Amino acid sequence: MTSNSASRGADRSPRDSVVLPRVTLVACGGTIATVPTAEAVLQRTASELLTSVEAIDTLATLDTRDVIGKPSHLMTLDDISAVADAACDAAGQAGTDGVVVTHGTDILEEVAYLTDLWHDGEAPIVFTGAQRNAASPDGDGPGNIRDSIRVAASPAARGIGVLLCFAGQVFSAVRVRKVDTISLHAFDALGDVLGRISSGEVRLYARHDRPAAIRPRRLAHGVHLVRLCAAADGTLVDAAVTAGAQAIIVETFGAGTAPAEVVDAVAAASAAGVLVAFVSRCERGGLWSQPGRGGFDDLVGAGAVPMQDLDGGKARMRLLALLGARDANAAQVRAELLQER
Repeated sequence: MTSNSASRGADRSPRDSVVLPRVTLVACGGTIATVPTAEAVLQRTASELLTSVEAIDTLATLDTRDVIGKPSHLMTLDDISAVADAACDAAGQAGTDGVVVTHGTDILEEVAYLTDLWHDGEAPIVFTGAQRNAASPDGDGPGNIRDSIRVAASPAARGIGVLLCFAGQVFSAVRVRKVDTISLHAFDALGDVLGRISSGEVRLYARHDRPAAIRPRRLAHGVHLVRLCAAADGTLVDAAVTAGAQAIIVETFGAGTAPAEVVDAVAAASAAGVLVAFVSRCERGGLWSQPGRGGFDDLVGAGAVPMQDLDGGKARMRLLALLGARDANAAQVRAELLQER
C-alpha cells in the first residue's frame, strides 16, 4: 500500500488568464488501471492514467495520489479504509476544488458509500472506474476520468458529497449499484440519475440529503451479511455468531419477511449480544409491517433493527463505520439506529 502525490498543470501559459480549478486524482487500481501482459497484470499509476486523457490540462490543475494498486475484489478492510481516508484527506486540502477516485468496479458502490459516510467537507469526491482495461484500444477509462474531473471541478457539485460518474451519468453514492458486468453503462440507481455530462457540460438535476458524517478509527469489527433464499433456515445466522460476529445484516425477503427458523436464530443472536439489523432484497418499497408470521414485526420483536433504503453491502459498511467510531459498543450503535427509524 503506497501513498504519494504529484502535481501537473500548475504552471500555465500567461496567454490563458483563466484560473483552472484544482482537482486531485486518487488512484486505487482496478480495471481502469489494469494492463495485462504475457507475464503479469500491471496497474497504472495516477499520473499514467492522466496521460491517456486528451487535453487533460485544459480541464483543471491536477494533483495525483497513488493509494492502492490492485483489483477491488482483493481489497481488505484496511485497503478500503486507506481509500476513504485518502479521498477525504485530499478533499480537505486547502485550495482543492474536488477529488476523483479511480477504483475497481466490483465493490466500488460500497467503498464510495463508506467514503460518503466519512466525508464532511464541501469539495465533491467523484468515484469512477472502467469496464474495459487500460490497454484496450476502445477503453472507457479515459472518458470516465475526463467526465469525473469535470464533475469534481463543477461548482454545482459542491456540498453534494460523494458521487459516482460513469458512462456520462452522475449518481449519488448512497443509491448507486453495479447492475451490469459487460455494458459500459455498468451502474444505475433505479433510474435516479443526479446528472449527466453532455458536450463537455456538467448538468446536475437533483441533490440528495447527505448522511451524518461518521469517521471510524478503524474498520476492524466483524460484520456479516446473510442473504435469505427460498426455504432458508437459521444456519448462516448461527454460523456468524459462532464466528464471533459483532453485528449481522440479514437481507430479508420483500418488506422484511423471513422464515420462522431465521427469526429464531435472530432472537438467539440478539440475546447473545450480537447487533442484528435487516434490510430488504428488493430495490424498491422498503421495509414495512404486514400481517402474518415471519414478518417485519417478528424480526423487530426478535431484536433486529430495520435499516431502510440500503442494500446489504451498504448496510454492512454503515455498521462497520459506526462500530469503528463507537469503540465497538454494539448497544450504542443499536440505540443510534433506532433513533433513525
